[in-house]
Amino acid sequence: MDTTLTIKELILFLLGIGGIVFLVYLILVLKNLITTLKSLNKVLVDTQEITAIVSKRTSEVDEALDNVTVSVENFTKAVKGNQSIGKLLASAIGIITAIKGIFTKGE
Repeated sequence: MDTTLTIKELILFLLGIGGIVFLVYLILVLKNLITTLKSLNKVLVDTQEITAIVSKRTSEVDEALDNVTVSVENFTKAVKGNQSIGKLLASAIGIITAIKGIFTKGE
C-alpha cells in the first residue's frame, strides 16, 4: 500500500498544523491579557483610593499651614513691638499649637 503525497497536500497539512499552533498561542496570549487587565483594574482602584486620601490630607495640611502662617505673622508683629508681651507669648503658643496640629491631625 503506497500513499503518494503531493507538494500541495504537504503544504496544506503544514499550514493546518501551523494554524492550530497559532490558535493555541492566541488563546494563551488572550488568557494572559485578561489576567493582566484584572490586575491593572485592581491597581487603578487602589490608585483612586490613595488619590482620595492624599487629596483629603492635602486640604488638611493646607488649612494647618494657613494657621501656622497667621500665627507666625502675629508673632512677627509682636517681636517688632507692635503688640504687647502677652500677645507675643500667645502668638508663640499659637505657632506651637498650629505646628502640632499638622502632625497630629492624621492620628
